[in-house]
Amino acid sequence: MLYKYNKNNTIEMLDSYDFTVLDGLEKDLENLLAENLSDLYSANEQLMPIFQERRMQEEPDLCALDKDGNLIIFELKRGIVDGNATIQVMRYCQLYGQKSYNDLRSLYRTYQKCDTADLQQAHAEAFGLEQPLDCDSFNKHQKLIVVGSSANFVLMDAVAYWKKQGVEIDYLPYRFYKIGGEIYFEFFAK
Repeated sequence: MLYKYNKNNTIEMLDSYDFTVLDGLEKDLENLLAENLSDLYSANEQLMPIFQERRMQEEPDLCALDKDGNLIIFELKRGIVDGNATIQVMRYCQLYGQKSYNDLRSLYRTYQKCDTADLQQAHAEAFGLEQPLDCDSFNKHQKLIVVGSSANFVLMDAVAYWKKQGVEIDYLPYRFYKIGGEIYFEFFAK
């Protein structure tokens, strides 16, 4: 939450908005995150986008890699996220967690719109690695992230349940604010 500080030492909570109120499409939110992922995560948790959902395809909204080559699978919702989002992101994990390096490279080439894009080299450059990771090091583990403007208790209970079961899953909220005619974006990266 964002609060306005008043000189009489009181605070006033500002109204926040989800992307639906701003007439934004889920694809717009997906693009916003993909294009700014390196800014939204700290240096320790930097991510490299490698793929975005294509129209009319059963694909994750966004896939990224971390420094260790782990696959991060995002499921984005413009508004309130319900408990079914965990099932959806886990279905994508089942499909994409089995992808080989060559499969990931193919997805990355589709994303880059370049048939010769080198995922190993791009990954090494993105994370400042002296040597690129071995092909076998990619996609050894998966992390699942559900993103939305707010969540209901069913989602929070589902995320807590799957975490207890050893699934690396998290919920990250976002908010938009209108202040002085400007629109501000807040993202709660861990």
